[in-house]
Amino acid sequence: MYRLPKFIINLAALSMTAMFLVACGGGGTDNASSVVTGGSGTVGLFVTDNPITDGTIKAACVTYQKVEVLGDGRYTVYQGQPRTFDLLQLRDHARPLAFGDVPTGVYEKIRLTLVNDGIELKLDNDTGCDVPSRTSAYPKLPGNNKLDFVVKGGIVVQPGSSEYLEIDMDAEKAIHIVETGKNCNSNSANKNDVMEVNGTCTQFNFRSVVFVRALNKDFTGKLIRVVGTIESVNREDRSFQLCNALPGMEDSGAQTDPMTRCIRVRVSPDDSFFNAAGSPQPLADIQSAVGEQVTVNGRLWRVIKPEIPDGYQPRPGECRIWDPALPADQQSLPGACEDLWDNVQQGQYLISGDDNDYYPLVLDALTIGVGSTTLINGMVDSSPVPVSGSQDEQFGMEVGRPSPIDVVLQAGVTGGNGTRIIDQMGNPLTSAALFPPRPVKVDGVVVDSSSVLGELVVLLDDPAGLVGTTRMSGTIGSVATDGSAFVLVMDPADPDNTKVDPTLSDQSVAVPLEANILLVDLSTGSSESLAREQLTRAAGKYINLYAVKQTSGLGDWLADTIVVIISGSSSP
Repeated sequence: MYRLPKFIINLAALSMTAMFLVACGGGGTDNASSVVTGGSGTVGLFVTDNPITDGTIKAACVTYQKVEVLGDGRYTVYQGQPRTFDLLQLRDHARPLAFGDVPTGVYEKIRLTLVNDGIELKLDNDTGCDVPSRTSAYPKLPGNNKLDFVVKGGIVVQPGSSEYLEIDMDAEKAIHIVETGKNCNSNSANKNDVMEVNGTCTQFNFRSVVFVRALNKDFTGKLIRVVGTIESVNREDRSFQLCNALPGMEDSGAQTDPMTRCIRVRVSPDDSFFNAAGSPQPLADIQSAVGEQVTVNGRLWRVIKPEIPDGYQPRPGECRIWDPALPADQQSLPGACEDLWDNVQQGQYLISGDDNDYYPLVLDALTIGVGSTTLINGMVDSSPVPVSGSQDEQFGMEVGRPSPIDVVLQAGVTGGNGTRIIDQMGNPLTSAALFPPRPVKVDGVVVDSSSVLGELVVLLDDPAGLVGTTRMSGTIGSVATDGSAFVLVMDPADPDNTKVDPTLSDQSVAVPLEANILLVDLSTGSSESLAREQLTRAAGKYINLYAVKQTSGLGDWLADTIVVIISGSSSP
């Protein structure tokens, strides 16, 4: 069977230090000599977001029309109809941005081209990216509406290679909101970047703040949410081919093997399948959804699949139940996939002798819903209670309306499961975890203006890295030679600082090794990550600092993220 060469990049994650995508400057790489020439790989991009705590913005809609990789040549991995995603909806999952085949080589840069006014910040309640907004702000974008992400060390594409990255655009830090008092005049060419909000003139600025982490066995990343069409179902192991799900590859290879244009979705006994009305169905009924559009929430199979030692992989046409808690010689014997499927227990995996990574993407499903489901963010308003006359439960959810909405937690059916409740790491929860005022996101089918049939409920943790973190601004004064500390010269008139203490002036800041440091060029939309010892390059520069007040130890503050502004100006 033909093996499709692959290289997959997955766009998220907050303060991760393993690897950073950065956007600015070129520079070479030492990896070029290790590349095997000839052949091609598949580049795939996923995007996600760190949560934003400011309640002013109801949706952050990013619209792009082209994605390229640049290095050993320049290749387009998506170009076509503009596509839009809402950063604020990506708190607990990632979505595919672009997929495409490129020749083997080293690629140092990814270029995202936005449409004119390609970032719309919606300020209305009850609005999304697919609904016209009464009030929107459009932050000024860099020249030519291009965002360049330069990969330090380069992306090495080998024949058949695969690398997974999760990239977080971090709206909390990328969208800088400044109250300008009563002056609603904009100083930029984009007059829509200043709006009156609650009687106060507010300016919205955009900076390219992006963090990246490689997906591997140690970090499996967020759930991936895809929408596509089921083309065929493998009845034995109940996997299926999902097509038209990857931007840039929907039409590629249309007359050839569907593995060049579709993804494979694995189904396990604890997954949930819902019909178009949002009601639970037996998992065996997935066969009836062939030709239908479905929404799938799942994880990358390659990074959660247990390592199977040589000699223990089942033969083609057979399966084996694998328990990671047991040694290889104590695993159950292989057998017919269809016979073993119902015997898989929680924490175990059904390993197929036909498992392969020929597809551009293989997902291990959690929920499968016919149609395009709706995502709703909110807070638990009232704990779950039984629904009269059924085995279902429902809880109240505050979504910014005069009255809460009811979310129905649906019981399973024979041969199938009901609403899944998980935390942000994907761990299963019970309805007892849903008590006020915990933040949640619901993926389901809207019944009417007051109720939703839940398919997936995600309990959202407090924003990591933001709890207790204060944003300040100022100029970097003296810096320790190893970057472990610096002096922040604060301007009491700066809008960021008036919320801290308008009398503050020079503050000492300790910089731990895990702190994120980025140089951001506002004129080009590019950014460059720095190691701590490179912080001396930022001396005299204007910065936005995200830090925690120290109660002990050295320094007044402990830095979490330092965004250094290198636009040639001393203002944001």
